[in-house]
Amino acid sequence: MPITSHDLFCFAASAGEQRDEGEVSKCLGCCTNFGDDDLAYYVESDSGHYCESCVEKIVEVVGKEAEAYAHENCKVLRPPDVFDPEYEFKCSPES
Repeated sequence: MPITSHDLFCFAASAGEQRDEGEVSKCLGCCTNFGDDDLAYYVESDSGHYCESCVEKIVEVVGKEAEAYAHENCKVLRPPDVFDPEYEFKCSPES
């Protein structure tokens, strides 16, 4: 199942509720038909709905891709500021 975007935005609602608002009939991943009480996860980047099992696989793949990207491209440039209790509920000062 290819991931079309690193921008994964999805929400879940019952397939019956979503069917009332438009066409929701089956999962894009496994082609299983949704029952009225089944959760259908709309994935914006694919413009379609997935069942819980398929959306969990998508989240796992995207999570691994994001972690790999972070390891390759992100660096800690300096140690974090020392904790100052005076700023516990405020923004830390810029260094």
